[in-house]
Amino acid sequence: MACVLTTGFAEECDDSLGGIKAGQFLIGQLDTVDTSTVVAGEVTVLTQVALTDFYRYWMKKETANAVATSTKDPMTGTFVTETVITAMIQKLTAAKNVEFKLLAGKPLVIIYQDQTGIWHCAGLTNGAELLSQVAQTGQTLNEQNGYTLTFTAREGHKPFTVDPLVVAGLSIA
Repeated sequence: MACVLTTGFAEECDDSLGGIKAGQFLIGQLDTVDTSTVVAGEVTVLTQVALTDFYRYWMKKETANAVATSTKDPMTGTFVTETVITAMIQKLTAAKNVEFKLLAGKPLVIIYQDQTGIWHCAGLTNGAELLSQVAQTGQTLNEQNGYTLTFTAREGHKPFTVDPLVVAGLSIA
């Protein structure tokens, strides 16, 4: 593959927003993705195994983020992107304890919408893993009572963008 630059980028307006949109955080198991097609870095097709779902995990605004860090190793010629997604989920419960343990058991696909309205997908190639779960009561009345979940996906690319029609076609519980 030739590594020839193809474009430049003009100055853009300062109108961007950070974070993952409240309620726009979907998790499915990698082995329940039947087929997917990626064209120019965007997921244009994603089908699920029959009778399987993506699950919506609700978190408040400004409590979730995704950070993709790419690293090139000139000695081996490899290029790896590690995407770390952190989400805070409110209120400690027995049901959440059980569900979050299940989340840690299998590779996942995570689809999320950023504050600018763009959908992204991490884990579609190799799966994302729930590597850290922190459950805390908080110390003072205005501190978090809930969970901080940290997912990591290591792939040969940054998270793909996702066509909104793909998200609309998912079975979401």
